[in-house]
Amino acid sequence: MNLTLFTSTDHWPSEGGQITRLYLLRHGEVAEEWRSRLYGQMDVPLSDFGRRQSKVTGRFLSKVRFHGIYSSTLKRASYLAEQIGETQSLKPQLSEHLRERRFGDWQGKPWDEIETMDPIGLRQYMANRFAMRAPGDSENFIDVCDRVLPYMREILRRHQGQTIAVTCHSGPARIVLAAALNMPMESLFSFDQDYCCLNIIDIHEAGRVRVKHLNLTTHLDQLYQG
Repeated sequence: MNLTLFTSTDHWPSEGGQITRLYLLRHGEVAEEWRSRLYGQMDVPLSDFGRRQSKVTGRFLSKVRFHGIYSSTLKRASYLAEQIGETQSLKPQLSEHLRERRFGDWQGKPWDEIETMDPIGLRQYMANRFAMRAPGDSENFIDVCDRVLPYMREILRRHQGQTIAVTCHSGPARIVLAAALNMPMESLFSFDQDYCCLNIIDIHEAGRVRVKHLNLTTHLDQLYQG
């Protein structure tokens, strides 16, 4: 399944016209007790370090003039959006469209517990994590694409020629990046999305979409240097 942000009739879309710049970010590090669990849409807290990551990222982006800030409703992402917005008196707009994937009966459980309770289902999931849905009220990646990409197109059209920030989760961020790169869904895990990473995407009015930075984390170097 190929993913697209904007459809162009040209084989090689041209540059030109206004540029809409998207700063796409993943949330900060979550609390340690959740890192071995499949937390999905659970509203899990950030660790102390994750809050520091978010604050440093907000300060790093303070010189960028944003025209809009959008975030998942989950607090690990909205906290980062708030740090960005505080530097420019912008209130983030929250949307459930930007939430992480929903994992049904598996959500919140450690991986080893899922393996014990549903070994066949987990093997099926690992064999095809894109189409497979966990038991219960869950989503697969196609479902996530169907809510994330239309919403992204909407806000990008709303801010044509402007600069916006979107704070979300690994799954939605991977989907947007794969769409911008015109990559198939099966390639979603061929690149990293680290905590509080920054991705910058330029969308040219004439059709060209360019990923300027992917999984950028150099703004966090000071945190790792002690």
